[in-house]
Amino acid sequence: MSSRTKVLTTGVGIAVVLLILSAYGLNKSGLASFPGVGNSVTQPTGIDTTQMAQLIPVAVSSLAVDVVPKGIAIKWSGTGQDDIQYHISRSVSGTENWQKLANVKIVEDNRGQYTYIDTTVKPGITYVYGVRTATSYGKESTLTQSHAIVFHSS
Repeated sequence: MSSRTKVLTTGVGIAVVLLILSAYGLNKSGLASFPGVGNSVTQPTGIDTTQMAQLIPVAVSSLAVDVVPKGIAIKWSGTGQDDIQYHISRSVSGTENWQKLANVKIVEDNRGQYTYIDTTVKPGITYVYGVRTATSYGKESTLTQSHAIVFHSS
């Protein structure tokens, strides 16, 4: 009797799962990938990918803006979510014409501080900045807005 068979007969449920996982391997998320098993894979949360595609990501909870020598720095804390990126936008204060400036990818566990510097500002114009989280499925959070800020060149 091989060691794999012996483990199967003594550890039943857990050993069967471990045997299957070792046969197929784990993907980068720590989930088993089973070839030919459709598009719906259960995530660690117990939610399958079809359901995940419908979830709205958590919005950024705090946003700060500061004038820096070359523009305006937009700063926020990561949400801790994976599989997202941040969309940075701005509008001229008093308007609702939002201009997308950049997409910022998450770093490591997405719990650190992020800074984006808008170097395209014009002196004397009052801007408002916004950050949204967005999933790879195209779902976006609500827009977290900054207070109004004016760039003055030095």
